[in-house]
Amino acid sequence: MARVLESHPFLVQRLYELSLFRAVALAQPWLPGSLTDSSDRQQRKIVGSLDTTDALAVLAKTGRTRRVRTTLTRGDNHA
Repeated sequence: MARVLESHPFLVQRLYELSLFRAVALAQPWLPGSLTDSSDRQQRKIVGSLDTTDALAVLAKTGRTRRVRTTLTRGDNHA
């Protein structure tokens, strides 16, 4: 399976982000740098879907876009 995936970097990235989302949602270990380096789409998904204080604190400080940081600063991530 790895051989099939290695020629599709977009798919590899999506699978990695899915596993990161799962780790954050289930309170499993994850690295702040992984969250900071994840795509804009992934960061918005976490902001809009999860209530994990640690992940939201990381994104409030180091989110890739102003949209993510502003949403968390205002506290309207579940609007």
